[in-house]
Amino acid sequence: MNIAVTNDAVNIAGGENYTLYLAQGLREEGHNIIICPLENSTLIKESVKQDFETIPVPYCSGGKQFFHAINLMLRKLKDKKIDIIHSTTNSDRTISAFAAKKIKCKNIASILSCYSIRHNIVHRYRNKYLIHHFITVGHSSQKILTERDKIPEEKVSVIHIGIPGNIAQFSEEKRILTRSNLNICHEDIVIGIVARLVDFKGINILIDSLKVLTEKVNDKNVKLMIVGDGILRSELEQQAKNLKLDNKIIFTGFRTDLDNCLSAMDIYAQPSLEMNAELFPISAVLAKSACLPLIVSDSGDLKYIVKDNSDGFVVSPGDSGILADKLSVMINNNELRKEMGKKSLENYIKNFTLEIMIHKILSVYDKVLSN
Repeated sequence: MNIAVTNDAVNIAGGENYTLYLAQGLREEGHNIIICPLENSTLIKESVKQDFETIPVPYCSGGKQFFHAINLMLRKLKDKKIDIIHSTTNSDRTISAFAAKKIKCKNIASILSCYSIRHNIVHRYRNKYLIHHFITVGHSSQKILTERDKIPEEKVSVIHIGIPGNIAQFSEEKRILTRSNLNICHEDIVIGIVARLVDFKGINILIDSLKVLTEKVNDKNVKLMIVGDGILRSELEQQAKNLKLDNKIIFTGFRTDLDNCLSAMDIYAQPSLEMNAELFPISAVLAKSACLPLIVSDSGDLKYIVKDNSDGFVVSPGDSGILADKLSVMINNNELRKEMGKKSLENYIKNFTLEIMIHKILSVYDKVLSN
C-alpha cells in the first residue's frame, strides 16, 4: 500500500514519536510511506533523517491558508497512487480528510488525546462523511468519540500504542554513565518520570509525595529524576526548594537519550491528574520496555499499562499520600521491585510492541479498504 502519514506539531513529543513509530512499522511490513509534517517543524528533519519521503504542509485551522494546505497536499499526492491518508494530530485531521476525498483514497484518523473532536459544523461533516475510521489509543477517548461526538461505535477502534523494542532497553553501562553524569550514587534509589512539565502530568503531586516518602524511608537515599521541560519548570523548582527537597530532585530538562535516563531509574511514576488530558503516554510504555516497575494514577488509560498489580500499582489521582505509600512498598522491598521490573518487561513484550500495534492497524486498513 501507499500510505501518507500526517502530523501538524512544531516539535517532537509523544504524538510525533507515535507518527514516526507508525511510519517505521508500516515500512517494515513492506508498505510505501510518505510523511507529511508541518512546515518548518522538527519532525521534518527526523523524517528525512530516517529516509522517508517527506512533504511539508502548512497546516492550519482556517482561512485562506487552510485551502492552500489542502491544495498543496493534492498537488503533491495526486500522482502517488495513495491508498490511505492517516492523520495523527489536530489541524492535519481536517486538511488530510478533505485531501483524501479529492484524490479518492481512504482516510484514517488516530486520536491521541481525551478531547472532543467536534467543535464546529466542518468537524461534524468531516467526522461523518470524510473519515472512514478512527483509531484511538485509549478507551477513555473512545467513550468521548462515541458518546459526545456521536461517532458510530463501528467506526472507532481502540489500539494502544506500541513501541520498537530497541528504543529503551535497559543497559547497565548506560545506568552507570548517566548516574555518574547526574551525580547519583550507586546505592541511591531513583524514582523517575519523563513528561512535559504541564499541569495534567501531576508532577507537583509527585514532589509532594517525595516529601512524605522521605519520612517513611529514613534509611534509604531516594532521589527523583524529572526528565522534560515545560511552562511549569520554574514553579516546580520553587516547590522543591520550599519543601527543602532541591538536593533530592534532578531536573534534567528536555532529553533525547531516554534510554540512558530510564536505565538510571529504579521506579517509574506517572501521577497524571483527572483533567481530561492524559490518555496513553508513550513514556510509560518506554519505562516498561526498560524493565521498570510502574506506579500510575487512574487517569486516562494508564491503568491498562499495569497488569494486575504484578508489575506496578495504580493509585488515585491527586493523592500524594497514597502515592508515597506505594513508592515506599517498592523502595523497602528490593526483591519485589526487581520482580515487578521483570514482569513489566514481560507485559511490554506481550502487549505493547510496535509489531502488535501495526498488526492491529493493518487489520483496520484492510477492513476499510474492503468496504
